[in-house]
Amino acid sequence: MRGWITWTGGFFVCLLCGFMVVMFSLNSENSWSTLLGVATFFTPICYLVSIFTLFPYVRATSSGLVVANPDRISRIPWRKVKALSADQGLFVELTNGEKVFSFAFQASMIGQFLGYPGARRAVRKIEKIRAKGVGGDGGLDVESVVPWRRHIGFILVFWVTFALIIPSMVRLP
Repeated sequence: MRGWITWTGGFFVCLLCGFMVVMFSLNSENSWSTLLGVATFFTPICYLVSIFTLFPYVRATSSGLVVANPDRISRIPWRKVKALSADQGLFVELTNGEKVFSFAFQASMIGQFLGYPGARRAVRKIEKIRAKGVGGDGGLDVESVVPWRRHIGFILVFWVTFALIIPSMVRLP
């Protein structure tokens, strides 16, 4: 589950940066070194936009809950989940008292006025999956990992797209 407004906004910002690279590539006076500089400028922007908008999600599985935030992915077995809350954005309270917040459904001023409808909907869906009698031990403990391969992959894909693919396609004819 993702916040669809945030995801759509992030997608369009990345498309806007791609359009800007196309516009720079169409100018025949820009050399390849200039285009590499433009790609190097837009790559971190799109990388940051993507990890804060396209990457975060919450997924309920039969063995537990997966909370993907920009900095880490937490896999939480159902037996470690004490409570789910959507009062100030979505967060999971663990049996040891620790709280795992979801960046996908974070607290906001607009959410506070509207009552966090997206987070409440996500909690209801998660509770339905949890109530179905999910089985399995789900691992021994809460596992948190930093998705380095995904981060490096995002940077490489954006840079190759902005530095090589888009300029080559635009300048072919």
